[in-house]
Amino acid sequence: MPSSGLAIRWVTRWWDPALGRFGAPGQDIAVYADGTVVGASTVDAAARPMVWPYLTGTIPVGEVAALLAAAADAGLLEPAEPADGNPNVVGAPVSFVELHTAGAMSTHRVHALATPPNPDTEYLAALRGFVDRLQNVTRAALDPSSAAYAEPAHVAVTATPVEPSAARAVTEWTGALDLAAASGCAVADDATTIALLRTHLSGDHFSQGDSTYAVTAHQLIPGETTCFGEPTGEPAEAAEAVRVTVQPLFPVVPPFVPSGPDVVVYADGTVLTFFHGVFDTRPMVWPYQQGSIDASAVGDLLAAAADAGLLGPGEVQLPSLHVADAPLTTVVVTTAEGRFVHRASALSSPAADESDYVARLREFVGRATSVARAATAGGAMYEPAAVALSAAPHQPEPGQPAAVAWPGGVALADAPGCIVTGDPATVAELVGQHDGQYYTDGGVTYQVAARVAFPGDTTC
Repeated sequence: MPSSGLAIRWVTRWWDPALGRFGAPGQDIAVYADGTVVGASTVDAAARPMVWPYLTGTIPVGEVAALLAAAADAGLLEPAEPADGNPNVVGAPVSFVELHTAGAMSTHRVHALATPPNPDTEYLAALRGFVDRLQNVTRAALDPSSAAYAEPAHVAVTATPVEPSAARAVTEWTGALDLAAASGCAVADDATTIALLRTHLSGDHFSQGDSTYAVTAHQLIPGETTCFGEPTGEPAEAAEAVRVTVQPLFPVVPPFVPSGPDVVVYADGTVLTFFHGVFDTRPMVWPYQQGSIDASAVGDLLAAAADAGLLGPGEVQLPSLHVADAPLTTVVVTTAEGRFVHRASALSSPAADESDYVARLREFVGRATSVARAATAGGAMYEPAAVALSAAPHQPEPGQPAAVAWPGGVALADAPGCIVTGDPATVAELVGQHDGQYYTDGGVTYQVAARVAFPGDTTC
């Protein structure tokens, strides 16, 4: 048992492709070491409130210990790779289970956990059984007919600029939070903002200045003070400072993995860039070159980001219409003050009516790319410790290369979407292999796709 604080949390979330992150919680139960229980209300509402209410109650501390003991017996206190519980189910939520003990924390992330595959796996069945037990143990404490409402101290807010519509009423925004700063996700902790959000219904629009915003919001559980997926605390000395990624359109036939970054600059001056040389035979995992710059040069790059107005929330951009199938450029700048994400499509193809924000973003990307390329020119190849991997069953065709037995420690059946793995045998095989190699695993032939994953990457 942990001495205090959060002990167990189960929450379901849907992936929001427009925002490039997971959205608000669906089901949500948090259990604390002192027996306090907080969970999202399960009552149906004729009109959905903007901030869905949470309930709170208590269970005996012994029940908390028994839940953690059950998790231990099921092998759930061990680290687990993200998994796709059922690749045949599209659009299902992802279940996150977080378990805290006195000495460690273990997390589980499974897509479509509530829809058992055929055949089921021992791991998925154990995790599903634990969630069922958690719901049963906390059901009385979170009974809507008797439980008290949990008053929110922090609310996560996302505000998206929209065109005013005569068919939808618009309320003047009187909260303390600047909606222009909540384009990605911002946390409000002032009573005025929270009270305003709780009096409105989902889908309501607000006006602030000359802009109109569609706003979504959800309550954070006690102790949660950042948006889901955001880093907490100051970055480590070797943490990333700048990452630039250009993502073309995804192929429509699996397997595929999202593009890796073109540039990664770390706070300690380490620099990695996508290798721009030519190979006679394309490698399975495209390599990166490594170099270094002085700490002062990292500071200069972050100062340039500040001068460009990038040390703040990104501005929402409409899809580019002047370039067909435009690639999406994502820039992530991380400082002690936070992690700031900026996205723009067709960044390398200026539009006649583009905003000043996009122009500033392009200039910064050019500077970061130039600094990184100069630092890695002629440098050594980076030796990855992890890869992003996706595998799809493949029907062998005449004339294709012969499939070989899969030597990796990760079952290819567990990588139908995309997983990040540091399994040494998997990394060694894929990094040293040429593109187009097929594998057999468990009596099935697979086609695979892979790329380098970087320190700190836990998802694709």
